Amino acid sequence: SPLASSFAMGEFPVIPISLSSTVCNMACICVRVLNNVARLDLPFLQSFLNDEMHLEFGQILSLLMSFCGSHSDVTSASASASLGSIVENVHDGPLDSLSAIFGVRDLLHELLLLAGYVCIENSLAFEFFQSGKIRSPLQRMCALPIAYFTHPRLKAILLATIVAACYDNEGGRAMVEQELPIDLLRDFLADEQRALSPCALGDASIVEATPLHPKWLRSNRIPASIVL
Repeated sequence: SPLASSFAMGEFPVIPISLSSTVCNMACICVRVLNNVARLDLPFLQSFLNDEMHLEFGQILSLLMSFCGSHSDVTSASASASLGSIVENVHDGPLDSLSAIFGVRDLLHELLLLAGYVCIENSLAFEFFQSGKIRSPLQRMCALPIAYFTHPRLKAILLATIVAACYDNEGGRAMVEQELPIDLLRDFLADEQRALSPCALGDASIVEATPLHPKWLRSNRIPASIVL
């Protein structure tokens, strides 16, 4: 196929691609495997991607982010009903029980998680994030629907990755500052820190406000010492 030929030649399509729900779910499973590896041995995963798939990883990330970003059921601001469903149903349900819309949503969220792992204190990370002929993966993250910057659960999923891309990375920070106010990220870090304070941990209302699986928590994704 033309797409397979593009991969074989090291070239990637400029226009958004279309993936069947089966391929989308398979891609999601593959990304989840990489995220599991990251949680077990992050230095190994970063070293492997840096040494063996340096260019390819950035291009694949860009391609999949383009697909997720162009999927109207998930990321178009006009698809308010679908987006509302996403906001109300952020969870880790089994893939075979999810509709196509949740398959795309899950792929996007797993990609965000993986991107955050890859760029933590990784000097080559910015090269991954600037891949893309039209918009880089980092720019695509900054252009996600408004719910990812306002809803507590979706903010937690997205902003931890953007913070990781900015930390100790002037190129990443400069790119983000062109798209977002840096105070948005500082406020996110401050809110997360308050949520982890001893007083907040005993506040049931705070716990219920962000019922996330532990893997999405900022404290399990980026070092507590990170400041912007």
